[in-house]
Amino acid sequence: MNRLWMHCAAALLLVLVLLPAAAVRAQDTHDPAHPMTIVVLSPPPAGSAADAARATLEQAAKDRGLPVSVVPLEVTDTSGVAVPDDVLLQSARQLGGEAVLVGRADAADPGNWQWRLLTDHGSPAWSGPLEAGIQGAVDALGRAAEAQTGPVTDVIVMIKGVGSLEDYAAVSRLLTSLPAAQSSGLVSADGTTATFLVAVHGGATAVNAGLAGSHLTPVAGASVLTFQYQR
Repeated sequence: MNRLWMHCAAALLLVLVLLPAAAVRAQDTHDPAHPMTIVVLSPPPAGSAADAARATLEQAAKDRGLPVSVVPLEVTDTSGVAVPDDVLLQSARQLGGEAVLVGRADAADPGNWQWRLLTDHGSPAWSGPLEAGIQGAVDALGRAAEAQTGPVTDVIVMIKGVGSLEDYAAVSRLLTSLPAAQSSGLVSADGTTATFLVAVHGGATAVNAGLAGSHLTPVAGASVLTFQYQR
């Protein structure tokens, strides 16, 4: 882990030296739906392709009112292991960002990228060209901001696949850490299914948004909001 932190620190130093002046800056007035977002492409394009990609991303961000900086942060360490999300978010905050948009090139489909938005509100994922990365990020940030300002609603959340005390603890942490949640508590347990009552701004929509990309996968067709716990 020490080597990972040293690697990230070295990458951050390089970013601080090379951070382009042309990057779109955050405005003085904070807007939770349009936070300063660090955009990272992996692998980063080179030469004229890098300039073209940056221009495309910055224009799409300008059109949607999203302040961004496109920077060459490392998303894997020297051994190829993915840098943890919390480390990437910490790196973004040191650069003045509040969110990280990571685009990974799709080797099987040139021009298509696998996108993932890292925030305190979840980590939704989608795919598409460069413009789709920005569009998807703005849409996801807007949904998260709206959910946090909505009325507080009690939501029944059923979790399947909870087989141990460690699972209960992990699921409980996920629910209580939802940015829009006011409280969360266990209502009942039946076999490997646990039912929680979550008081949350924005109701079920906020729960879905906050858990996107987590170890809880939505289960379609259930009568109440249901997720499958994936260890």
